[in-house]
Amino acid sequence: MFPTWAEQVKACGRNIKQLVALHVKRWEQWGKYITLINKIGYREMPQYRKERDWGELLMTLANKINDTPSMADELKFQKEFLDNLATKKSEVGRNGRGRILKMSAWSKRMFREGNDYVLLDASFGSLNTTSDLDINVVCTNPEVMDMWMKFTALFADTHGTAQSFCEFWDSNFYYEPGVFVRQGTSLGTEYDDFTDTYIPKKATEDTVKSIPALLMNNGFAWTSANTAMYELQCVDAYANAYERNKDILLDGFRASPNPFQFDKDKEQNCYKSSLHFAEAFRRAYEAYRVDPTLADGVRFAYLKYAVTKIEGLVSVTSLAVCKVFGKGVWHDYVAKTGKGKYLKPYMAGISAYEMLRNLQMHSHNLKYKSKYANRLVYVLMHNDNLCLEHYRKARFKAEDKYIDVPKSNDADLEAISTAIAFLLDFIDGHDDLDSRRKNPDYDVSKPESRRAKCEFLKKGTESWVKNLKKKLPELCRMTKEYVEGNIKKSTNVRNADEQEKDGADFVKGLIVE
Repeated sequence: MFPTWAEQVKACGRNIKQLVALHVKRWEQWGKYITLINKIGYREMPQYRKERDWGELLMTLANKINDTPSMADELKFQKEFLDNLATKKSEVGRNGRGRILKMSAWSKRMFREGNDYVLLDASFGSLNTTSDLDINVVCTNPEVMDMWMKFTALFADTHGTAQSFCEFWDSNFYYEPGVFVRQGTSLGTEYDDFTDTYIPKKATEDTVKSIPALLMNNGFAWTSANTAMYELQCVDAYANAYERNKDILLDGFRASPNPFQFDKDKEQNCYKSSLHFAEAFRRAYEAYRVDPTLADGVRFAYLKYAVTKIEGLVSVTSLAVCKVFGKGVWHDYVAKTGKGKYLKPYMAGISAYEMLRNLQMHSHNLKYKSKYANRLVYVLMHNDNLCLEHYRKARFKAEDKYIDVPKSNDADLEAISTAIAFLLDFIDGHDDLDSRRKNPDYDVSKPESRRAKCEFLKKGTESWVKNLKKKLPELCRMTKEYVEGNIKKSTNVRNADEQEKDGADFVKGLIVE
């Protein structure tokens, strides 16, 4: 009676025309919401509208077709879908000449009412037949969230085949407290690929910046010794709630990470919780600007806000390696330099655990979403407790660099084993296998250097893949044990060697025929 987005996509089969029409309908729902905020005074600033870079999207797909022949048929189908979606336009208003038509799928749109601004940012994420449509709504005033709650409540009340907006359309409204930034305002620094240096970053136009983005641009360290354990607990609680389809109760508010069988009340509770904790985060940020010693207050407030999101990621490190903050920040967090220089192994371990849990909780019949496996690798790169061979794979320009597992929602454990090997190496108890491994020019072909290759890369030990096949939930538990013990030991809370050892012993036990 209540079809999900996945079921609606499946019902279209391989019919490009029907699939494009379905996606256009979803974009038009956001057009209806925009009409509502128009009615309370928010007017679009058309000069700031950004379209999708269709040329780049299509070129990327074309390159993938050439690079992955085994997936060529599916990629060609997705390219045909994208070709057709790129031609679809929708009405965005009227003037004396009639209707104003713009591309149905857009990247960014900005609106203003007096001194308040809202930016709708749909620039991240993929555009394929099954993709979700998540939009960051960056605001200087919370009233736009109030309007979204009214809009989605009305949708659920009046749409006979839907219990909630987000499950029916697989589309999430991610409320982000923001600050209006004028053109020329300093935004900290950013990494420049061409010069391989950090250069001053200024706003190239008037815009609205989310508070997390502003903090990131200014090199804010998102995890500290005081907040690491709470961050791990938040990641764990969120993943548990998602997997079990349960709610999170926090300071009297209720949130539901998993939108499965969402009804109107659950959806509205999530929005109320997100709004409350987002504004609490805004207040913590404003206090921090006055007194920088209150940085931990910002970290704790952000984590409370993060666990109220629907189908989100909790750790900012996880968001960074998903390129939410852009390519430069991604580079820093992978290389553990620049804005990611503060990341210690126990901090990266929290995000690695989150990626592993996402692998597990989005799996079906021992099939996995490969994107989480690749992100797991990028979180772990450049950590000291990796063997030499894994350490070398972190060198972006090296011939033996890590190659992404091809994107798939149906990857088996063998397909993602190169990524899982990074994690097993990370928690196998060898914090520093050999000091020589830190010398990138050391010849790993020499017999005396073999200790620098972890057990999960040596020939004859592929049995660990077979032994792990039905044990990913157990690996999740033991990874949490290891990371929790590592946090305790690294932050001098107490000696937790035994807790770390439990995780390491589980990993070592996989190397058995």
